[in-house]
Amino acid sequence: MQCTDIYQASDTPTRNAGHTQPTDTTRNPVRHSTRQLETNVPSVPSRSQHHRQHFFFSPQSPTKMCYFEQTRWNCGYWKWGNFRQQCHKEYRTGETCGLKLVFQTALMPAPCKICDQRFKKERRIYKMSSDIERWQREGNRRATIEKTYADIADIQAQIDELWRQHEQRIKSL
Repeated sequence: MQCTDIYQASDTPTRNAGHTQPTDTTRNPVRHSTRQLETNVPSVPSRSQHHRQHFFFSPQSPTKMCYFEQTRWNCGYWKWGNFRQQCHKEYRTGETCGLKLVFQTALMPAPCKICDQRFKKERRIYKMSSDIERWQREGNRRATIEKTYADIADIQAQIDELWRQHEQRIKSL
């Protein structure tokens, strides 16, 4: 449990030969646990307890942080949106404290941009493979077939990279 030292305002130290001495010899810091001081702050469970859960902190809570909108697609991909409310720790206009909390989540039923790109590339591979089958039946197109196989390998590598980026983003929240 963390403790915070809080001195009462009447206990001001006096200077005595370069040393700081309290006026009252019985003065001890009053120790309050941070849980007692922040009774209105919602408790946040440990990382293992909130895997893939969404926490919405009320912007009206006593501890203000920087709040941003969030967009989430049904595949699990998400991105930060516009800045909504400024933290009291950052006094400069337009600047943020660096801690991003969710102000509001907009759920999008359509596939995300990465899934859409992946689906397009998969359709292209399907078309190329059907072309290869047709060319093999027709014969006399060996160079075209070899080039198409190389193109399919390149596109498959791009799909794998898109999938890696997608999964990394999903796991980052």
